[in-house]
Amino acid sequence: MKTRKIFIDTQAFMQQGFKFEGSVLNRIKKLGRSNLIEIYLSEVVKREVSSKISEKIKEAKKKSSDFIKELSILESETPKEVIDFINLVEKHDLQELALSKWNKFIEDSKAIILDPNDICNIELLSLYFDGKYPFSDGKKKNEFPDAISTLSLKAKMSQPDDLVYVISNDGDLKGFCEKEANFINLSQLSEFLDLYNRAEERLTNIVHEYVDNEIDWISENIKEAFLNSGFTFSANYEAEVDNVIVTGITTHEIDVIEIEEGRVIIGVRCEITCTADISGPDYDTAMWDSEDKEYIFLEYFNANMSFDDVYDISIELFFDEEQGEFTDISSVEFDVGSDIDLYIDDGFPYK
Repeated sequence: MKTRKIFIDTQAFMQQGFKFEGSVLNRIKKLGRSNLIEIYLSEVVKREVSSKISEKIKEAKKKSSDFIKELSILESETPKEVIDFINLVEKHDLQELALSKWNKFIEDSKAIILDPNDICNIELLSLYFDGKYPFSDGKKKNEFPDAISTLSLKAKMSQPDDLVYVISNDGDLKGFCEKEANFINLSQLSEFLDLYNRAEERLTNIVHEYVDNEIDWISENIKEAFLNSGFTFSANYEAEVDNVIVTGITTHEIDVIEIEEGRVIIGVRCEITCTADISGPDYDTAMWDSEDKEYIFLEYFNANMSFDDVYDISIELFFDEEQGEFTDISSVEFDVGSDIDLYIDDGFPYK
């Protein structure tokens, strides 16, 4: 590990689904709180994360409103538990609650917010008009926030020995890091944690050996956890998802997130392909009766579909050095949550 300083981009928080109590972000927070690492955020990142959290809450509320609208077909027969849940959602300020978790993460991790007033405006304009990173062709104006972030960080790390890990999978930010000797790019936070653990913990190398030897067993547990999840269909949230069958699991990255004697949490990025039976109402072909407040000519579909997506997973395992192997898997958690959204990007194939 070349430095204990890290700059976290908005995109890295998005990768973690803004789960500030999840294993990765919680570990980063603990390291920062214990002064074992220095965490840097730009004012742009601070505001961008707040904005994206607010957007997610608004989107969730919209889905809730759409759900309520569709429940009108039940009229007075809507279950009381459903009504109570809807009232509870409307009563609480979920946006304020979500933003408070973000602010608490900043405070607890002792994150340092970079002052945008420290940047050189002449350098910013030069990058813009010369089309240099992070200003790529076709999206120059959209990259001003990234430019402000990177130049704020550059102003802070002004000495030759001021190295910093820049955590982001953004292509333009990666390009900027390639031009700056002090910036070391990592695609995700789990990569940094793996570097940290490799430098700090003797056990990390042992665990990587165990992982290599028992990858099939780990993959089988991932498959089991996947099949035990709840499923939704991204193109139609009223559709039923049944008979999910995993057809393939490919592991891309495995990083050690947290380790102690006999126990480890690893972060796994893997690609899972599956098939599933999808059925439900086809609102795209139906008509909405504005007077009766209901859909008419509503047809239903039933189709077997294929899905392929990449997931980030946290796995807690126990191991025995004398036996030289893992002894148990305590938990397998998908970072997206207990419900997995099966996604296709080309519409309904049954049409």
